[in-house]
Amino acid sequence: NLRDTPALAAAARRSLEIRGDEATGWGDRLAHQPVGAIGAGRTRLRRAAPVDRAAAHLPEPVRRPSAFQIDGNFGGTAGITEMLVQSWGGTVFLLPALPAAWSDGELRGVRVRNAAGLDLAWRGGRLQRATLHSDRGGDYELAYRDETMKLQLRAGESAGVAVEGGRL
Repeated sequence: NLRDTPALAAAARRSLEIRGDEATGWGDRLAHQPVGAIGAGRTRLRRAAPVDRAAAHLPEPVRRPSAFQIDGNFGGTAGITEMLVQSWGGTVFLLPALPAAWSDGELRGVRVRNAAGLDLAWRGGRLQRATLHSDRGGDYELAYRDETMKLQLRAGESAGVAVEGGRL
C-alpha cells in the first residue's frame, strides 16, 4: 500500500503498466485489484472498460467464456470498491483512488473492518460527507487525503462526518 510500502506500491504500478489493459476474466481482475491500493483509480477505470463493454453487449454473456467469467466479472466490484473505500491497518481510507471521471457520486452500506457500515457522498471529486455505522462499537480511524480522524462509537451508534473545504 502507498502508506506503508511506497516503493512496493511504485513497483506494483509499473508491473500493471507493463501488463497492459486488454485481458479479460479472472486474470485481469486479479491484476487490477492492487490498483486501488496504490491509488491509481484512472488505471483501474481504463482496465475495466474493455471487459465491461464486452460483457454488456453479449446476448448471453454467461455462455461466452471469453467475455464472462464469474470470478472475473463479479470480482470487478471489489476493484471498484477499493477505489472508493479501503479498510486495513486499523484505518478506513475514504476515496483513496477516485477516478477523475467519477467526480460526483454516492456509496451506501459498504462494509468496513471492525463490524461497521459506511456511507459516502462526493461532489467535484471531493468528499462531502461520510457516515460510519458501528454494529458492535469500538474505535475507528477515518483517513481522507492527508488527514485522519478518530472516532469512538458504541454498539448501534452512527457518526456523521462533515467535510468542509475538502478537509475532515
